[in-house]
Parts: sequence; structure tokens; C-alpha cells
Amino acid sequence: MACNDLGLWAFDTSSTDLCFSSLTLNLYGDSISVGETLYSGNTCGLSDEIPSGYYFSNSNILFRYVGGVRTPVSCFCESEYCVDGTTTYDGTYNLTGVYGGESYYSGDSLNYVIYYSSGTTQWCLSNSLGGSCLLFGPTGSFSQCPDLDVSLFSEGSCTTTTSTIDPCSTFDFEAVFDCFITPTPTPTPTISPSATPTPTPTPSDPCGDLVSEIGGLKKTPLPSSTPTPTPTPSPEVTRTCVYSGTAIFSTINEIMTCANSKKFKDCFTGLDYYSTQNIFDQSGNTLSEGYVYSVYINGIGICAVFEGLVENISGIDIVEVVDLIGPLSSGSCLECTPPTPDPILECLIINSECGTVNVNPGTFINGKLSYTWSFPFPISPQYIYDIYWDNINDRWNASETTTNILGAYLEIDSVLPIGTSSEWVIVLNTNPSVDCFDLNFNTSLLSVPCPSPSPTPTPTPTPSPCVLYQYRITNEGVASIKFGYNNCSGSTSINLPGGTSVLICASTTPTNPSANVTIALIGPCV
Repeated sequence: MACNDLGLWAFDTSSTDLCFSSLTLNLYGDSISVGETLYSGNTCGLSDEIPSGYYFSNSNILFRYVGGVRTPVSCFCESEYCVDGTTTYDGTYNLTGVYGGESYYSGDSLNYVIYYSSGTTQWCLSNSLGGSCLLFGPTGSFSQCPDLDVSLFSEGSCTTTTSTIDPCSTFDFEAVFDCFITPTPTPTPTISPSATPTPTPTPSDPCGDLVSEIGGLKKTPLPSSTPTPTPTPSPEVTRTCVYSGTAIFSTINEIMTCANSKKFKDCFTGLDYYSTQNIFDQSGNTLSEGYVYSVYINGIGICAVFEGLVENISGIDIVEVVDLIGPLSSGSCLECTPPTPDPILECLIINSECGTVNVNPGTFINGKLSYTWSFPFPISPQYIYDIYWDNINDRWNASETTTNILGAYLEIDSVLPIGTSSEWVIVLNTNPSVDCFDLNFNTSLLSVPCPSPSPTPTPTPTPSPCVLYQYRITNEGVASIKFGYNNCSGSTSINLPGGTSVLICASTTPTNPSANVTIALIGPCV
């Protein structure tokens, strides 16, 4: 059993007015969960077990302690919440204890919990405390009560409604009562010598004390036996007008565009995008809400979740779906690789005092094409140069690959590194490896594929390595957080416990997942 510091609490032998009392007592133990033993000393010794009574903390939890934690209740939130409409996660979730300084709830018959994620500042439904969000509320929420999608989430326990069908709605009703009536004999008049009249017999109730009430809900009438009239033939009408010609009807053969926007969320940065386009997947099908897609948005390849339609935003983003990855709840964001466009057959012409070369595009670095080349002999020694996009400084860098010395840079955010001698900024350096970057250095574009290289002993350029920078990630909070970043092998993610830091090498600046996390650039990775 762990002896954790569970924070400050208020204590009283009565629960009356205990909520929001001053917190003066430190509690220690494994967790605030039903059945757990708690202590007032940080060694969790047997003599330090807390006395019986009621305890309250700022996490809005109030519980009774009698030899262990009894079922906790909430001071101003509901103690039960209902999830309905998901099939998988449906059920009642009961207040269970404290996690990360906030109350958490457990499913009554499901292995799922609802807890507050301080790393992403949102309420999550997960299969474990601190686990990935399967359902989640808005980011940036500081609500002390669970805050999930209101269309699936409500206060109180779930109620089961049974649909009943009126059994008398579609059939005829006929009742037969076992009440046999003995017919009363009709008295036969006889000739009496006297003029005394024969008394009329009084009928009796043959059913005795039997009383019944009969009600009908629906009675289907029997078909009428009314005879069908014989139709009278109408005389044929001869019309003297003759019409002829061709009628042309114009039809609409277009896709109807609704007045709403489709919302996408970047898997790794959390940025939202909105589009009013008619968007389909790679098979021509409509998009599925809650699924991850590999897409181009405004020409940039990303992995994004389709979150459905919104009515109050007119989107202007241009979205092109490349591939369907899978449901977000199955971790498809981590399985998605952002798409890269097919290489374009455009040749870069590089001019310098060391010569002029035509260079075909190489690999993509930081989302844009790179170029690698060497100037022809008799330049000696033979240096290899590259031009790549530096997304840290938002510019094109031209450098020598062996020494990694920067020779020039172009501060233009363009698709290709095209710049005049006045646009390229030459970096003053005495190292001879960058002597070819002079005041005449410039780049232009040949709109056709590069000519085939002549059979000269020019060494084959090697692809430029992925550029990595070292960052220190520090979690200044108490809860563990999960964040993702990109390196030369693709996307990856790690968990960082509270109060710790880690050094990583990334090709792009990591996205800050929480206000409790700081990201510091150290320099190039070595």
C-alpha cells in the first residue's frame, strides 16, 4: 500500500455545514476510495489512523470514515451521472473517490471511469484513471463537476424505459360470460269458473350478485353489404383541337450544399479547421463522425478527426481526403501518417561563382522539398550542399552537409526555394566549405524536368539527413501528461510523470499539451 499525501481536509463528527469549511488536516494513504484506510501521519503507521467522522476537501468530496472510507458524496455536484446513447459506455457512473485532486466516477457495471485530465484540461471517460479519453468534454474546462457531451451525458442515474404496445389496438373484442339463463315459462291461461284475473309473473335476475363492466378500445366495423352500383358508360367526347411538338424539361444534376461547415481537428496540434465543401473519402463515401482521416488541409498534409457539422461557422479551409484510418476511440491518431504530395518534376537552377547546376527535387524535409547537389570538378575538395526548409526560423537554409555550416538563407515562405541574389542572405564565414555562397548566389526554376546528367565522374548526391533539434520538456504539474512529437522516423508520443522533465530530439516544435508543461529549445541534436 502506498502512503501518498492526499492533501488538506476538514474534519467534524457531523456532516452539517462541513462543506467548504477550512482545511486544516493532512490525510495520507493509498487513495480516497471506498474501503481504504487513511492516516494523519506521513508514515501511515497503525497508531496514526484517523478517527471516525466526516471529512471534506476542495475537490468537492465529502465522505464518512468508520474503520475505512465509506461511500463518498458530492457537496455541489451530483453523486451519479448517466451516459446514454453510445451503446459501449452506457450506464450509471457513481462518485468513487479523488484522483489528481478532483473527484472521479466509476461505472456501476462497466470497467470505465470518468475523471478530470489536468494535462488536457478536460473531463474524460476512459478505461482507467489517467488513460486515453474515449469520450471527452471541451478542452480548457475548469468545471469541478463532470462536463461531457450533453447529448450523451446527464445528471442522475440512468432509467430504463420499457416500450409497451397496446394489445387491444388491432383486434376485435368479444366477451362471453358463463351466465346460463333458465327461460321463464309462459303461463298457459286456463278457464276459471271465477272472474279472478291471472297474475303476471315478475322476472328474476338469473345472474345473482354477478356485476361486470365491459369496455371496448377499438371495434373494426364489418364490411357493408351495400350493393355496388353498375357504372354507366360515358359517351366519348370528340375534341377538334390537335396539339403536337416537343416539351423540354430542365433538371438539377448537382450536389446540394447545406448551409453548415464540416469540422476537423488536427490529431497532434489540436487546431480546428472548418470547410463548407462537399467532402468525400477516397472511395466516394460520406465522412463518418469520430473517425481519423489522412488529409490535405490548405495544401498541408496532416492527420485529422472529423468531428461532424457545425451551424454557426462558415468555413474557408480547403480539405482533400487521402485515406480513412479508423475510429478515434481505437487510437487511430497514433496509427496515422500525414500524407506527402508526389514529387514535382521541376528543376532548380543553382548559380554561384563555383558554377551552375540543375538539381532535381529530393526528399521532403519539414513538409517541403529539399535539394542536394555538388558543383562539378575541378572544385576541390568536393563539397556537397543542400537546401531545405527550416520550420524553426521560417526560412530556406543553404548549407554544406559535411560541416553543417550555414552559407546562406532565404526568408521567403514559398513552395520552392526560388530567390534572386538580393533575396538570398549570405552568411559571413571564413570556413572554405561555404566559399561557393557568394554575392552572386541565386536560384531559379526550370519548368521542365532536369536534363539527364552527363557521364562525368560527379559523385551521386546523398539525401540530406533529417534536421533534429533538442528540446527539454518539463511537467510542472502533479499529474502525468501524454504528448506527441515528430522525429525522423515519424510521429511518436510519451508519458511524462508530474514533477519530471525529459530531453527529446524532434524535427518540429512539440505542441504544448498543458499550461503546466514548459518546452525549451536547447539546440541541434548531436
